[in-house]
Amino acid sequence: MTLDLSTPCDLYDEFMRLEAPGESEDPRFVVRRIAEHEYEKVFTCVDQAFAKKRPRPLYDWLYRKNPYGRARVWAVEERSTGRILKTGSSFPWPVWNGATPLRGALSGDAATVPDWQRKGLSYIRKAVRRTHPWTGTICSFSGPNENSRAVSVKHGEEDEILGALKGGLFVLRGGALANRIGKAKPLVRAAGGTLGWIAGAWRRVNLTPSHNSHRRLEQLDSFTSEFNDVTCQTMFFEGYWCPHNADFLNWRYVNHPVEDYRAYALLEGNQLIAYSIVRFDNEVATLAEFAAEPGQDAIDLLSQVLNEVQSQGCGALNFFGTPGWRHWRLFHKAGALPYRSKNYLEAVYEPDQLNVQNIQNWQVTPGDRDYH
Repeated sequence: MTLDLSTPCDLYDEFMRLEAPGESEDPRFVVRRIAEHEYEKVFTCVDQAFAKKRPRPLYDWLYRKNPYGRARVWAVEERSTGRILKTGSSFPWPVWNGATPLRGALSGDAATVPDWQRKGLSYIRKAVRRTHPWTGTICSFSGPNENSRAVSVKHGEEDEILGALKGGLFVLRGGALANRIGKAKPLVRAAGGTLGWIAGAWRRVNLTPSHNSHRRLEQLDSFTSEFNDVTCQTMFFEGYWCPHNADFLNWRYVNHPVEDYRAYALLEGNQLIAYSIVRFDNEVATLAEFAAEPGQDAIDLLSQVLNEVQSQGCGALNFFGTPGWRHWRLFHKAGALPYRSKNYLEAVYEPDQLNVQNIQNWQVTPGDRDYH
């Protein structure tokens, strides 16, 4: 299937210009949209909330350099001091329903400074935010942490939490599994060594590459528009999904200011067959993208990616995604150990709430996150 994956225009200026008449019901606070030149206040609030100072280049990348548009931020400000007490950001994101593009967003950085947590600021912020004309028109999803899930339940929005994503771990070296579970467990470490050998033998039996001498895995410096067609052909999903075009892939991975992402293309001669992206983090790597047709193309790509990850010294390759991910059968056949991840999916789209809140109707990958 061929789709037009052109990058849409940035709607930030329209977001800021449209009138939102709501006001805080508590006179101590002002709820308002944050202009781009005020983002620094937002960064400070997020750092204080999570007691961790995020590198400023990472903030700039996420808030200002997204090719789909600048971040749209609503915040609760203390009227007497001008201090931002609570913030929440909406990052423009490619979200489609089948072949229909939507106004999509990834919600993130929902943060409250420590001295104002659990004091009702979420409700105050939401009441004003919902007076914006865009309310109900954005298909928004997020990966809520434990505190955010508790807030959703408190406000009667637990139906927006679709559930935990499935996980799969390819063990390439037994010690990696032991370290993941806990270094202080010698029995686990001993079992891990045996499991590493078993996993390798299992893959050799069940993951049979084509032995096509013209096929090779090549590391990429950047993505070009020809990757858009491969994305459409290999990733299309009848429900809600996030087609990443070349502009998005370059921003999300190639130009990431902190993480070590490496992109690979499966080529047959000069023809692009499939691609994948891996995040390297010490001895455990994460498969962020895997775009291949089910069948031999997917087998060849997975086989070569696993070999490449192992050659880089990693002991395991991790993946998580929705239950409808088309390659789960292949991954399990290739020895991926299933586990329940701590990554949850939350989604809201008012025109189609019944379907959007069914996790079976979603396809997301590790790349559809704001943490890395």
